Amino acid sequence: MESQTKDLDKFDRSLSGLFTLLKTVIKTQEKRNLNLSSRKNPILTRLERYIKIYDRTEPGEHLWYFKRLFSQNRPAILRGPERDNWLRNGNVTLHFGEETGRPIRDAKVHLSIIYNISIKLRDDIEESLHGLPDVEQSQELVYPTVLMLHLYRIFFEINESEDEQNKLSGYIRELEKDAGIKKSKGSGDGEESGLDGLLGMATGFMEQFGIKLPEGQSLPSGSDLTQAISGVMKNPQAKSFIGDVMKEMQECDNFGDVVGKLLNKLPANMDPATKKALSENVQNASRTLDTANSNEGSNDNGNGDGGDDGNDYASGDEGGDYASGDEFLDGDEFLDE
Repeated sequence: MESQTKDLDKFDRSLSGLFTLLKTVIKTQEKRNLNLSSRKNPILTRLERYIKIYDRTEPGEHLWYFKRLFSQNRPAILRGPERDNWLRNGNVTLHFGEETGRPIRDAKVHLSIIYNISIKLRDDIEESLHGLPDVEQSQELVYPTVLMLHLYRIFFEINESEDEQNKLSGYIRELEKDAGIKKSKGSGDGEESGLDGLLGMATGFMEQFGIKLPEGQSLPSGSDLTQAISGVMKNPQAKSFIGDVMKEMQECDNFGDVVGKLLNKLPANMDPATKKALSENVQNASRTLDTANSNEGSNDNGNGDGGDDGNDYASGDEGGDYASGDEFLDGDEFLDE
C-alpha cells in the first residue's frame, strides 16, 4: 500500500508538471501570434477545465487515461521518444469521464495539438537563431522534449512490467539530458529537485560568460543545499540574525537601503580590507541597479506590457499550429452538462 501511494505521488508530480507545461506552450503561442481576439482559446479553456477537475479528484482516478494511451501506442513508445508519430500525427486527447461513457463537457486535454504547437515554437526559434553567434538558449527550444519527458515519466509510473520500466527509464535519462536537466545524486528515475534544475541553469549561464568550474568540481546538488539551509535554520543565532535582517528590510524603499542594512550586519571582526572591498563592490552594484530602475520608470508611458490576459484566441496555421477552434469539438463532448 505504501509503495502504491508513493507511485501515485510521483504520478501526481509528473502529471502536474505536464499540465503546467501544456498551459505554458499555449500561452507562449498566443503571445507570439499577437492575436487580439476577445474570444478565449478553446484548447486552453478545455485544458483548464480538466485541471480544475483533477484538483478536485484523486490522482488514481486519472490513471485509466494514461494506461489506455500507453496500451494503444505501446510499440512506438517503447521504441523511444524519437518515434513520436503516435503523438504528432494522431489526435491524442484525454477526455475526463470517457471511461464511464459520459465524458464531461469541455474537460479535455488536446495532447497532439499542443505537442505540435510546441514543435512549431521550437522550429520558429531555431530559424530565428540560425546563423547567429552563441546566444542564451530559449526555453521554447526544449518544449517538445520536456513534454515528452513528462509523458515518459508518467508511463514509467503506471507500468507494471520490469522490462518495460527499464526501457522507459533509459529513455527518461536521455530526455533529461536533452532538456539540460542534471539529476542529483541518489534521485530516482524520473525525479528531479527544483533546485537541481536551477543549479543546472546557473552552471549554463556561468559557462556562457566564460566562467568554468575547476576540473572535477561541480555546484552542490539541490539536496546538499536543502540540508545546508535546514541546518542553518535550526541554529538559534542564525534564525535570530535572519529575523532581524528581515524586519529592517521591511523599512527599506530601494535596493540601496537594503544593501546598507546588510553591510551594517557584517561581522565586526571581519578583515578590514575585505570588508571595505565588499562594501564598495556591493554599493556600486546597488547604484547601478537603482539608476537602471529609475530610467525604466521614467520611460514607462503607463501602458501595459501587452501580456496575455487569457482572452487571446490562438490562430492556427499550416505548420501544425492547430489551436483554432470548433473543428476540434467532437460530437460526444456535450453529452454531460
